Amino acid sequence: MTAESYKKEFNLWAKRTFRKWLLDAIENNDFESFKECVRNIGTEWHVARTVETGLKDDFIQHLWDVRTQIQNGTYTGWTESNYDAYSYESKICFLINPTHYKLIYDTNNRTSLNKIVGKNLSTTDWQEAVDSYYEEYHKGVTNEEEIFAIDFSLWNRK
Repeated sequence: MTAESYKKEFNLWAKRTFRKWLLDAIENNDFESFKECVRNIGTEWHVARTVETGLKDDFIQHLWDVRTQIQNGTYTGWTESNYDAYSYESKICFLINPTHYKLIYDTNNRTSLNKIVGKNLSTTDWQEAVDSYYEEYHKGVTNEEEIFAIDFSLWNRK
């Protein structure tokens, strides 16, 4: 295997693992496990710094409070994050419900998708652009493993 293929394998493993952890915590109504998972995601994916230290517990509580909305795809609050943690919130939404929040809103994905659509996307037009991107390039993809791979490919695009 090449370094690139190991990078992809690790990325997909991390997404599967974090998703399982979040869903198990939600299913078991285990806020402490959910909190620990969200903290780990923040550390491992280098977004914990985007939430002020004094607000981290409030941030995690907020995500817990909107978990049902995230699960059913009706949560849009990450686009107007009270914590200025757009990427962090987007990662949690993506992991909980990848079939709705099909791409993580982060620097690499934004750069890649901006090039594809030919404009600078904001948080408020992100989901519509993602849906259009999927309609044009990945029509009918609903398998979370494929969605994880598409997210990685866009993120890793050179």
